Amino acid sequence: MLSGAREIWDDYRDSWTSLDGAAAKRARRKAAAYYFLTPTVASAPFWIWRVELPIVTPLLTSMSVFTALLFGLLFLVFNLAVTLRKDGNAITSAHDLPGLIGDMRAAITYTIVVAIVLVGVLALATILLATTTPGPLSGQGWLWTPIIVWLGVHLAMNLFKVLARFRTAFNYVSR
Repeated sequence: MLSGAREIWDDYRDSWTSLDGAAAKRARRKAAAYYFLTPTVASAPFWIWRVELPIVTPLLTSMSVFTALLFGLLFLVFNLAVTLRKDGNAITSAHDLPGLIGDMRAAITYTIVVAIVLVGVLALATILLATTTPGPLSGQGWLWTPIIVWLGVHLAMNLFKVLARFRTAFNYVSR
């Protein structure tokens, strides 16, 4: 399991840039700061002011459905890659479409992992918040909110990157 997670991470990280050497290291650092510090800044106020989501069950339901839809998107991208491999010579204006499809697959796969983690956190929060009796966890519902916000912002940022890659792929094919 850990080796599979490592491969997903490596594919995702490698999709941040097509540069080599020192320029790639700089680009990866910049991308890492963007993808991981932005959600941290967005979730910090929820931590500082101890904002508590009053109910997380609807989020759990919607994120579960959304995660399933992301799996469907991954299958569509797989079919696109197969079609491109089979009939790729027919698209003369495709530039580096196979590389772009590979990067898109890596981003979608990583986004699915983030969505699964978010669903797991939401499920755990739902269970613990519903069953908490007076004790060490009572009054600590606000601890879940920054984690949920961080994962949600990170997920949204990755989805926007996937959309940008779809747009680029469309431009490669249509021009």
